[in-house]
Amino acid sequence: MESPRIITNPGFEEARHYHSSEDRGFVSILYATGEIWTDKDGKPFRPKKQRSFFINELEQYTSSFQGMEDVWIGQNEFRRPNRRLTNLVRLCTSFVDIDYYKIDTLARLTPDQVLNRILSTLEDAQLPPPNLVVESGRGLQIKWTYKETVPAQALPRWKAVQSHLVELLSHLGADDKSQDGSRVLRLPGTLHSANRTMVQMLRCDAQNPVYFDQFANAVLPFTQSELAELRKGRGDKIKNLRDQEKRQQQKKKPRLAIVANNENQFGNLRPKGWGTMNWNRYQDLLKLCRMRGKIQDGQRTMVLIYLLNYMLLSGVTTHHTGLHQEARAMIAEIDPDWEFDDSRLTTLLGKAEARDRGETVIFRGQQWSPLYTPKKQTLIDYFDITPDEEREMLALISSAEKTRRSNQRKTEARRTNGVVPRDQYEANALSHRKPWELLGMSRASWYRKGKPAPETS
Repeated sequence: MESPRIITNPGFEEARHYHSSEDRGFVSILYATGEIWTDKDGKPFRPKKQRSFFINELEQYTSSFQGMEDVWIGQNEFRRPNRRLTNLVRLCTSFVDIDYYKIDTLARLTPDQVLNRILSTLEDAQLPPPNLVVESGRGLQIKWTYKETVPAQALPRWKAVQSHLVELLSHLGADDKSQDGSRVLRLPGTLHSANRTMVQMLRCDAQNPVYFDQFANAVLPFTQSELAELRKGRGDKIKNLRDQEKRQQQKKKPRLAIVANNENQFGNLRPKGWGTMNWNRYQDLLKLCRMRGKIQDGQRTMVLIYLLNYMLLSGVTTHHTGLHQEARAMIAEIDPDWEFDDSRLTTLLGKAEARDRGETVIFRGQQWSPLYTPKKQTLIDYFDITPDEEREMLALISSAEKTRRSNQRKTEARRTNGVVPRDQYEANALSHRKPWELLGMSRASWYRKGKPAPETS
């Protein structure tokens, strides 16, 4: 394999791969202040600050950080000038931070030797090579930038892609923290203070970004269509199980026997959808806050708790320790003037800690997460979500809205297949045009004479 090449203007090359957006999204840069402080235990540390820049101005400002020590840049785009997942607006790259210096058999290799091993592993897995490679001082950053704009709605699938990439490259020192959507990586053109080396871009192929959906299908064990088939099969199993439960109840057999049969039939299938469904509910509640401008008093605490709850259930964050920071970002969307008391989150944090310990709760003979799992209709009723608001939702929709969308999809499918609307069909029908009247004959005579066309002047 060819050896990597060093890019002469690394800061500009890094900046130009972010998508410019109409709503002027932000990318954050984290940097060391150059000072040395001591913590409460007397240990020295280097404090850091964060600055955020509009996407279309990022290329201009990265030059001001060139040559500085310890500078990191966010990898995704945010609605506000911070890196809270609450404000995530677009995903820009898939990436893996390779800390090969931690692997004894790789620590003495050169960056290009490690990169060749990475490329070989990706080739064996039938994955495209990264179009950006950065030498970070003691490791490598490999990145796949996207051709299209990937919205925040895709975060659970993006995280699944990150998880599989980290697992694939774990033997080469892949950092498990690469699965975080708010992750920062060292900026090319800056210095790594630990060994005084320059962070430099080794490879940059601007002509070969990837389509996220195609890349995700190549990385993940199942494509979206295959997952849909699996969900359909799972739905059939649930229906069969419910039918069996009804039959058992009619025979007045104890419920415990049904539960045992439930476990045998389901195997590893979870009784309630996770990931995308919970992330969509999270986004719906966040969208509700933005549409209303301000949540009324009496509902603010519950909407905050449910937002944090669904963020945890979706799996986009795996620990409860950062919830206070995310909560502050959510409060700005719920009501910027709200003086919230953190003590109200004690119960939720307790449930999050129990979930981190692997604890579950038993409800109707099934194991569930200790976090809240209300039905969607419960949320619709509690927050008084109107039919007009439901039209903007992804998951928090009533049966009526679900039926409306289904009918709309069927109508669009009929139009695609050439079926005309009913009024248009009736307007062109013979019973409406009555061509026999123009010829001064009866309908039966017109058919008997072979449907002659009226003469036109």
